[in-house]
Amino acid sequence: QDVGERKTFAMSETQARVTPEMLELLEGPLGVPNPLQFLSELEARNFNVTPPSSPLDFSEADKMWDNGNQAAMLKYLELALEDDTGWALAKCGDISLHNGEDTGVTDKDLGIYFYRLALPLVLAGAEKEDPLSLLSLSNMHYWGDVVEKDRVKSYEYARLSAKKGNTRAMRGLARQLDEGDGTERNSMKAIKYYKKAVQGGHAYANFDIGFLYDMYPEFRHKRDKVERYYKLAADAGYRQAQYNLAEHYRDLDDFEGAIRYYQMAIDLQMYDASAGLGMMYLEGEGVEQDVERGLSLINLGVEKGDGYSTYMLGTAYLWSIGVDEDLEKGLSLLRSACEKKNVDAQVLMARELLDGYVIDRDPELALKYLKSAAEDKSEHAYLELGHMYSVGEGIPIDKDLATEYYRTSLALGSLEAEGYLNDLLHEPEDV
Repeated sequence: QDVGERKTFAMSETQARVTPEMLELLEGPLGVPNPLQFLSELEARNFNVTPPSSPLDFSEADKMWDNGNQAAMLKYLELALEDDTGWALAKCGDISLHNGEDTGVTDKDLGIYFYRLALPLVLAGAEKEDPLSLLSLSNMHYWGDVVEKDRVKSYEYARLSAKKGNTRAMRGLARQLDEGDGTERNSMKAIKYYKKAVQGGHAYANFDIGFLYDMYPEFRHKRDKVERYYKLAADAGYRQAQYNLAEHYRDLDDFEGAIRYYQMAIDLQMYDASAGLGMMYLEGEGVEQDVERGLSLINLGVEKGDGYSTYMLGTAYLWSIGVDEDLEKGLSLLRSACEKKNVDAQVLMARELLDGYVIDRDPELALKYLKSAAEDKSEHAYLELGHMYSVGEGIPIDKDLATEYYRTSLALGSLEAEGYLNDLLHEPEDV
């Protein structure tokens, strides 16, 4: 009887907290048979935490998450009723709030709901220095959805989790060090933590090492190691590494290697890869030209609302790559990609708005696009912002701000920024 009364109470309380849209998402795309009952059981778990007899294995769900697989959320939900750390629920919050583009599961209310369910578990676990709870608290402070947004606290909780041996925390810690986010930027220390994550069994961190060696000026002497690190992560099943390795091989005119790794990433539903391979077929680059196949591959992502695919199709019509030039269609696709926050589209549209050749000149809108792309750490956006402020492109000249933007672009890996920065720093005073 007590159990029955508890369930009735939980159902009633839960029903007051959820929306029809949340239930529809859980029952529809995620396939939870009885979402309201399931959510009531999740809520009850916050009041009666019984630790599992042995630590839960999150590896399968974590790999799905790393590869943007929508099924990751369902896997985390399956684990949530057994998980005393709050990690599974917190990851559901992450997915719902911040990774809808990758997973197709986006609902702010649902994300906040999961975060709030996770928070008591996470706080209790953090007090006991549980590494997963510490990492969850780090992520929560990073985004600031149910606790204060504080990147310094986020870094500190990740450091404590990493100290306990959590390899995902090591990878997150390295990223904050790499970006100077919540701590002083230190790319050498970032490499150290990435390597520790690899040594601890997180093979995907090989990608991060390869990326730093590939993109950052301070690691130019390590460029010969890029392929090795990308390949280690790619062959371990990480689709971002597969895509980057395909791009690397394409740059080297190794088209067989490019196609192989593009296809591996496509098999994991990575639309950047289908767009890249599609452009090869549109151009006849290393393959026999096949416009129909090229458009079909690019449209895999366009039809799913993918920003990068939309951007690539837009460039095809703007620059008549395999198709007849259609400026109106190309610009329409670019605008759509900008709305989807694709940084490549935002930077290209800004350039077109500044040039005024194919669209009316509008420096104010260009500045808006560039600042949006800069928020996503685009070195090209920072480079263009440096140009705008150094010459006064529709805005007052500000050499100090231009210098800051060029330096940020350089730190993010832009080789061009170094030359512009040197020119600006050595410019005569009266210029």
